Amino acid sequence: MNVEQSAGQPAGLLYWPCSPLCRQDEKNRAGYRISGTTRYIYGMVRKIFLAAISCISITCFAQNRYEDSLKIQLEKETRPVRKFDLINKTLEDEVNSGVNIDTSMCIELLRLAQELKNDSLEAIAYNMAGSFNARKGDYLTALEYLLKAIPLAEKAKDKRRISSLYFDISLIYIILKKQQEALYYNLKGKDNLPGKSSPVYDFMVAQFDRNMVRYYLLLNKPEAALPFVKHLEQEGIKLNTPVIRLPSLFLSGDAYLQLGKKDSAEFYFSCAARLSDSISSLGLKWTNDKYYIPYLLQNKKFSEARQRASLLLKLGEAHNNWDVRITAAAFLRTIFDKTQKPDSAYYYSMAEMSMKDSFFNENNINKVQVLAFNEKLRSMEEQRRNEIKEKQRQQNILLGLICLGMILLVVLFLYQLRKRRTEMHRKLAGQRDRISRELHDNVGSQLTYIRGNIDLLIDSKGFLSQEEEMKKLSVVSETSKNIMNDLRETIWVIKKEHVKLDELSDRIKAYLQKQISFCHGTETEIIEDIGKNYNFLPTESLNTYRICQEAIINIIKHAHASKIILKIMSDKKTDYFFSISDNGRGFETQTQNEGHYGLLNMMQRAQEAGAKLSIQSEPGSGTNVTLVKCS
Repeated sequence: MNVEQSAGQPAGLLYWPCSPLCRQDEKNRAGYRISGTTRYIYGMVRKIFLAAISCISITCFAQNRYEDSLKIQLEKETRPVRKFDLINKTLEDEVNSGVNIDTSMCIELLRLAQELKNDSLEAIAYNMAGSFNARKGDYLTALEYLLKAIPLAEKAKDKRRISSLYFDISLIYIILKKQQEALYYNLKGKDNLPGKSSPVYDFMVAQFDRNMVRYYLLLNKPEAALPFVKHLEQEGIKLNTPVIRLPSLFLSGDAYLQLGKKDSAEFYFSCAARLSDSISSLGLKWTNDKYYIPYLLQNKKFSEARQRASLLLKLGEAHNNWDVRITAAAFLRTIFDKTQKPDSAYYYSMAEMSMKDSFFNENNINKVQVLAFNEKLRSMEEQRRNEIKEKQRQQNILLGLICLGMILLVVLFLYQLRKRRTEMHRKLAGQRDRISRELHDNVGSQLTYIRGNIDLLIDSKGFLSQEEEMKKLSVVSETSKNIMNDLRETIWVIKKEHVKLDELSDRIKAYLQKQISFCHGTETEIIEDIGKNYNFLPTESLNTYRICQEAIINIIKHAHASKIILKIMSDKKTDYFFSISDNGRGFETQTQNEGHYGLLNMMQRAQEAGAKLSIQSEPGSGTNVTLVKCS
């Protein structure tokens, strides 16, 4: 947003209706004597003046129709982004045309930007708020909003907006005649220029050059301003837009005037005057005349100076702009004072004072408007901050709950892990105890038996016949083989984390076939139907194997059977089913011979394995041993 174009004050409730060319009768009554030549010049000036006013009226009418068109589109538009663009365009046109800025639109612009949660759009809204306050003459508040827009533009990485904001801030400091601040922010704007490929690059460079020229002219250093003047002129020609072209001309004229080069100054001021007459922007015309009319007065071109000041006054009245009207009245007072027309000078001096009084009253109204506008913006900002804080608080609560949940999950996981490890240690300890007992009860007892036989052979040497000694040695040898087999089976179980049902089945079948090989005339039948390949834990598989082994040994030793049937099965409902039956002589299951604990050991092993053991037998009817574990 160009602050220079928006630095005028809008009119309020009061109206200054008069201009010198419209009050000729009053001047005549005051004692003015007008010669024929003066009447002729006056008539020509009047015609030129009326023609210029007609052109301006046509331009203003076209501008008003364009603005009305934008407002009609705005009333129909519902999309927030498009609505934002239309409001922004409407406000820019109001700034450039010199009319009052609609504060409700400024507020709506900021509301839409916050609703869209777009940092770049919010920076534009604050930029417009800064222009509004500069337009009202409240430069400090304007700086506040422009500075507030910068971090938003930086967050959005909007280089064009960042550089524009810095250039506008620099221009305000130039108006306030604070040279150091003006130079600092202008250089910041240069550091943040968009890339050369950007379509607005040249326009932004021109703003930098314009501020540098005004900075050096403020310091009365026209030599330092010249390089920037020349570059600004080139940018004005290249861009071919009055916003850049006109300042490049009148600033060049002022620079050459300070250097004492009157011909160059005359050339640039004349070019600026012609361009100013061809455009409709009040802000640009007013800024140009503030440079050009003092030049005309310095060179005693009072007629042209009076003509331009009168036209400027008319423009100020047409746009209800007090700043422009006061400036024009002050120029006319000075012109008539220098041309020694005290009555006219007094008239415009009184008009200027009256305008300033009206302006003072209007300024009070402006201040109320500014305060209301800024209070509304601050209220919106406070509401936005509260919403952000509430959202942040809710996010923190949610984050805290998530963290608490994660901590509880970690604690629960560690507890379960520790519980599982404890359970595993307990199971491992139980397995070690059972394996130790297995080695002690089975292998240990057999080793004791071997040792006893060997001691007997040693102690009875010479007392036993050779046949008896060979028999004892055969027993020792057979027992040793049994020990080796038991150790292999135990080691095989220990080395495995799990033993599958089909593996255990093969072991039991192999053991049965081996034992039957020593019994001539005994027939075997094996029925195997494994529907589910159950995984045994090591001790469970060892206990199951020992139960089946004990059942087979009992048949071989005591049953005198002619047939043994082995069944191994599993399905969805049954983890495993083992059945070992024979057609031998059977026994009384209720009778337990002292010193024989085979059946009791089988029961204990079944209990440890979590399976159900059933032993059915009657004398003369054979025996059936079943071991079942259901799913």
